[in-house]
Amino acid sequence: VGCGTGVLLDLLANDAPAAQRIGLDVTPAMLQQARSRLVAHRRQPLRVEGSGEALPLLDDSVDLVVSTSALHGSRRRGAARPAR
Repeated sequence: VGCGTGVLLDLLANDAPAAQRIGLDVTPAMLQQARSRLVAHRRQPLRVEGSGEALPLLDDSVDLVVSTSALHGSRRRGAARPAR
């Protein structure tokens, strides 16, 4: 969520090369930068334009959602908290 320029997607590819990665961002320019970075490193994650507040993905279609700093701007603070 909030893949930005694709730095985290690139790092995740090193740790889990067989995993399908999906880069989500609300800004088309960020998705284009992510695409350029990942193509340069021969990585091909799916890139999706959309918001982390309403993931544009089918229910139960992903195993893990990661965000390093995108949710700080969420309009619904506290709505998505990790299970304890």
